[in-house]
Amino acid sequence: SYPNIEYILIDGGSTDASLDIIKKYDDYIDFWISEPDSGIYDAMNKGIALSHGSIVGLINSDDFYTKNCINHVVQFFQQNSTDFVFGDKLMLNEGFNLQKIISVDIPSSLADLSLHVVHPTIFAKRFIYDSLTFNPNLRIAADFDFLLQSFDRGYSFGKLNIVLAVMRTGGIS
Repeated sequence: SYPNIEYILIDGGSTDASLDIIKKYDDYIDFWISEPDSGIYDAMNKGIALSHGSIVGLINSDDFYTKNCINHVVQFFQQNSTDFVFGDKLMLNEGFNLQKIISVDIPSSLADLSLHVVHPTIFAKRFIYDSLTFNPNLRIAADFDFLLQSFDRGYSFGKLNIVLAVMRTGGIS
């Protein structure tokens, strides 16, 4: 529902029907590539490097944003001076049945950091990625490592108390 958006899709060289789906929506995608990579975080780093927007959100296959997610995120950034914003996450099981809603608070210390459980709902200002990227050697924890480093560097976090993303259980982790 937000008009000024850039869609970048990084596919790790899929051999299933993914490319057919990508091609079906090619008119809506600003850039896509399908090539072997070193995993999810390598793909995320590639996509971020190609992005031009001032706000970056990352969503994986089988996950999706709620209908007005981007509008809420942009409005939050316009009204608040923060480097990150995140919200709640709705978890679905493999049969697409509601499992639970995950909601965490803004951490007050490094020890309290638990944003890893809401990573599909996290949006960051683009400048952060100019000095900090995901470590592709960390197979399933590079997003948490990224958040730890961001918090340690003093970046600020804001919270929207609404569901921003839907995530299915399973996946790489």
